[in-house]
Amino acid sequence: IFEAAKSPWPFVVAVTFRGSCMFRYEVDKRDRDEQYYQKGDTITINANNAVKLWASNAQSAAVIVQASGGKQAEIDLGDAGEIAVKRIAWVQTDSGGYSLSLFEVD
Repeated sequence: IFEAAKSPWPFVVAVTFRGSCMFRYEVDKRDRDEQYYQKGDTITINANNAVKLWASNAQSAAVIVQASGGKQAEIDLGDAGEIAVKRIAWVQTDSGGYSLSLFEVD
């Protein structure tokens, strides 16, 4: 999603719901929240290192990851009716920098 030369930085995940969805998220392996959202609902998640996202209707959640400097990227969780679990996390690269990456979670 993003590259960082020296160190990772906090990021924001903004979710806007296009339809009904049971949605859960866990921030930095600490705080977890779960709620049923409907069309038009929005949430903002602030994270330092990682966010895990669960969605009962993946296509209904429009996810945008925002970083410092005005960088942003839209994340596709999946198709209509699909149950999706994704993890957005900083990982160290072979060059010694960091990369904010999207991972499938089983």
